[in-house]
Amino acid sequence: SSFRTTLFNLGSRYVSGPHLLITNHLAWSDERGEVNNRDNARLSDQTYNEWTWHGDASVVWSQESTLDFGGVLRRLRQTGSAKPFVYSPVLTPAVDVFYGPGDQAGAYVQQSFGSSSGRLHLTAGVRQDEHSASPLQVISPYASVSFKPVTKMSIEIDWGQYGQFPELNQFFSTFARGRLLPERATHYEATLEQRLDDRTRLRLEFYDRQDRDLLARPE
Repeated sequence: SSFRTTLFNLGSRYVSGPHLLITNHLAWSDERGEVNNRDNARLSDQTYNEWTWHGDASVVWSQESTLDFGGVLRRLRQTGSAKPFVYSPVLTPAVDVFYGPGDQAGAYVQQSFGSSSGRLHLTAGVRQDEHSASPLQVISPYASVSFKPVTKMSIEIDWGQYGQFPELNQFFSTFARGRLLPERATHYEATLEQRLDDRTRLRLEFYDRQDRDLLARPE
């Protein structure tokens, strides 16, 4: 196998007093590679490049309240082929060829609140993403609450819904019949932490993750 990666990343950071922080990143990446098996049969080759802008801002209303928001823009292009060998029942190559561009955009906003005593903290937010090759947008809400029933104990409960678009080589695959849906997941998590002393903590985490619309090729 052989792979080459080129990356350019330019970032800026702006601070206005103690209440505002703005960061911006502009990046370009290019990846090229190929894989052969021990008999020098080509298994895969691809070229992938991407332009990305990513910006975030944080507004500190008070010591207990912060607003975060931002966005991302991506311009993607991928071309290549894959040739896995399957037994059906004899060894047979299954050639997959993909080529195509894609545009992805997303934005999020999140607000955090805390009590003056420091015992209660609330966070809620939402993110929206869309892809030019997908028929659906992804809306991802999130919420979290943490509190301290006693001084050395904290309890946190989190819930969120998340989405992930297929890669370009999956969107434009020979085996893709129609437009692919984004994969989705719902997370539930509960955390209990007990501080035993200044340098020792006992932490328990419980979580449940439910996936749907996962990518799969029949047989």
